[in-house]
Amino acid sequence: MEELITLIRQFVEPSEHYYRMSSYALKAMFEQLTGSYISEETFITAMLFVGVERKQVGHHYIYRIKIKANHPNVDACFWGKGNEPKYMQ
Repeated sequence: MEELITLIRQFVEPSEHYYRMSSYALKAMFEQLTGSYISEETFITAMLFVGVERKQVGHHYIYRIKIKANHPNVDACFWGKGNEPKYMQ
C-alpha cells in the first residue's frame, strides 16, 4: 500500500470538481502504474489515507481530484478530470 500512496501523491492533485471516473475505474490507472492488481477496498483506503475528499455514488466513490496531465505512463483518458475531450485528440 505504501507504493500506492506514493503514486497517488505523485499523480493526483486537489480540484474544485469531482473526477468523472469512480474509484473502481480510477484504480485501473494505478494498477497499470504498479503492474499489479489493487482491490477497490485497498484503493479507497489509500485515497482516504492521503486525505482526498470523496462522495459515495452507489457502491463506489468519486473524488475531488484531477490527474496530472502529460505523463507518459498514464493513459490520456485519465488526465485532468477524466475523459476530457482536450486530452483525447
